[in-house]
Amino acid sequence: MKAWKIGAICLTLMLQPACADSDPFLGTDPTQLPAAGEVDLLQWASWRTGHQGESYNELQSQTEVDYGLTDRIQLALTLEYDWSRERPPASPEVRMDFAGLAGEVIFVLLPVAHAPLGLALAVDPAFNPAERGIDFRLLLEKNIFGLQHVLNINQENVWERLGPGDWTGSSGLSFNYGVAYALAPQWKVALEFGNERGFDSLFGDLSLRQQSNTFFLGPTLQYDCELMVVTLGMQAQLPWASGRDAVHGYTPGAERFRLGLRLARQI
Repeated sequence: MKAWKIGAICLTLMLQPACADSDPFLGTDPTQLPAAGEVDLLQWASWRTGHQGESYNELQSQTEVDYGLTDRIQLALTLEYDWSRERPPASPEVRMDFAGLAGEVIFVLLPVAHAPLGLALAVDPAFNPAERGIDFRLLLEKNIFGLQHVLNINQENVWERLGPGDWTGSSGLSFNYGVAYALAPQWKVALEFGNERGFDSLFGDLSLRQQSNTFFLGPTLQYDCELMVVTLGMQAQLPWASGRDAVHGYTPGAERFRLGLRLARQI
């Protein structure tokens, strides 16, 4: 079954009274998890556009199911569909389109409701025909003065398929910070900042070199209704990029703008 058909079925299931997912961020994960036994359904859609010096568009759809194994452990499974079109100057258009699977395990070490600082660890494996990857993440959260502060430190490892039996590895380190404020019981607004650093090989390789150092910033708005929780956000690449690939303050292989939408409900 096509990924978009599965997404449509999930959207239909959402149109029944039930709410979930109070997370007001799109690129930053807090340490709060679903209660034990709770199942949440999330449908994501994102658009990324604009590469330095070339035409670029990418659409991604994700259908995610989160399950609270215990009050401190969350399991998640995600079906992803990715479509992209890239046209370098004076070159033919490059097209890609594939589906993949991703998983996630989050373990809360210190619940934010009972500790001065919320602390959790996450492991995210991912698989698709073009690449394999696994991320290790440290999640931090602090609620103070009516604001929700969340910081994620992510270590990423990716193996890209060059041909039959031919794979190449790269890695990354990213820092994502978000701060959110509840305007009203049903409305939340947030601001997210991200720093993404790319390396030309895997961590532990003696020849490891940093290729890129990219920054993003943007707002997020969330509305919690009886049917579902709707979160909409956008980010723009800031002209602060550095590294050997940077051109005029931007990373050529990174999108200039991101737009994301998430629909979530408890099932």
